[in-house]
Amino acid sequence: MDGGTKDMTNYQRGRICYYLEDYENARNYLEKARDEGGYESILFLGRTYETLGDNNYAISVYSSFLESEGPNAQVLNQLGLCRMNTGDFQGALTAFQAAINIEDNGMMQVLKMNEIVAYERLYDFKEAASRMSSYLSTYPDDEAARREYEFLQTR
Repeated sequence: MDGGTKDMTNYQRGRICYYLEDYENARNYLEKARDEGGYESILFLGRTYETLGDNNYAISVYSSFLESEGPNAQVLNQLGLCRMNTGDFQGALTAFQAAINIEDNGMMQVLKMNEIVAYERLYDFKEAASRMSSYLSTYPDDEAARREYEFLQTR
């Protein structure tokens, strides 16, 4: 960072600060980069706020992006994870399902697992078990999911 940041964008600076765990500077650079870095800058900005303990503002960062730019599977997934951290499991489920509905989203396995976890957190174990059965038919090599399925069947 000290050697040559003249040619770097605010997004690049913010990302480096984020990885260096300098979250205050990361936030400052990433706020400036909101419009220049696409969804990646939004993901890093939101994660920075999450790390700083401001989940509500992180949710507003993700939501504002989605309102202005339309659906994005990665942003919806992160929104869902952030909502899970705040205890809004229904909101998390809605975000995960919206991302699942995006064709060719490139992260279906992660989204399906997050959806199952959201059902578990909502204490809808029957639906979670049903979704896990479907998940395992598509991703049979996921050993952690197999163990989780055994647990769900006992609920």
